[in-house]
Amino acid sequence: DSSVLPHADPEDVREVLERVLRMVELLADSRGVTITVHAEDGCFVCSTQDEIQQVIYNLLDNAVKYSRDWGHVEVSLRQDSEWVILTVADNGVGFDVERYMDDGKVHVGLINVRQRLAIRMHATVDVDSTPGEGTTVTVTIPREKVNP
Repeated sequence: DSSVLPHADPEDVREVLERVLRMVELLADSRGVTITVHAEDGCFVCSTQDEIQQVIYNLLDNAVKYSRDWGHVEVSLRQDSEWVILTVADNGVGFDVERYMDDGKVHVGLINVRQRLAIRMHATVDVDSTPGEGTTVTVTIPREKVNP
């Protein structure tokens, strides 16, 4: 039955992030885009591996795609007592945030991320973008407290 959701387990976001980085490496290299990562250990969220991977992939793929050639993408993964906070910032083309929900063509990945996250993970997605200067997307997901 396709309406049954796959079982969600505690996922280590850093592990998934590292896997996704290897996936977007080629695209980044081909454009001369450098990716800097600051990631804390022990950032667990309740999700299926597939889902969190899809979310991170969409964000990183977008950031690299919309960066300038020889641009820079900065990724930060941290947590506090309640939340895991993932921030992806690029110095790319940027866009008008007021309009981006209507502009399915350009930021379909972002819309996809927003819908998936909000519905499934009780997360929030904040987008800050300036045309010509770049975009920062911050995803805040409830932290899953895991005792290894």
